[in-house]
Amino acid sequence: EAQRQFELALKRAKDPSQQARIYHKLAWCYYRQKRTNDAIDSMKKGIALAQGDQEKFLSIREEGLRDLAIYYAESGRVDEAIDYFKRNAGGGEKGEEKLIKVLEKLGKEYERTGQTDKAKQVYDVLLKFHKSDDSSFRVAAKLVDLDIMKQDFESAYQRLPVFYKIGRA
Repeated sequence: EAQRQFELALKRAKDPSQQARIYHKLAWCYYRQKRTNDAIDSMKKGIALAQGDQEKFLSIREEGLRDLAIYYAESGRVDEAIDYFKRNAGGGEKGEEKLIKVLEKLGKEYERTGQTDKAKQVYDVLLKFHKSDDSSFRVAAKLVDLDIMKQDFESAYQRLPVFYKIGRA
């Protein structure tokens, strides 16, 4: 029902600020229905409308980027996320760093709320950035800790070579 109302409101809205907000809310409707592709597309449209340099769009854009990172992480579309953030969240390395920070916060939030499988999924995404710094080491350690916490000792053991790769990169 909410989805239908937002879709109708979108057809009537003329102001880009209103349209950006509606796309943001519509994306969440799709996400809750497990329609991740539609959620990503809708959020991208909202962010594009909020790309203007006007101050009123800033919070919509920042919220949209954060939420989009969630959708990408849970759908496993890592390469697409990296590409999108490089192009739309500050350009190049700056966009990639923004994505990494958002994903780190998301992983911590999943850990805090006891959603360890989702936390592991996000941390696995973070390791794909192939950074050879302290944050990658911490992420790898968190993954091992989560595996041990779930008594999945085989997975914890299989993750150990990652530490060697991080140290040598």
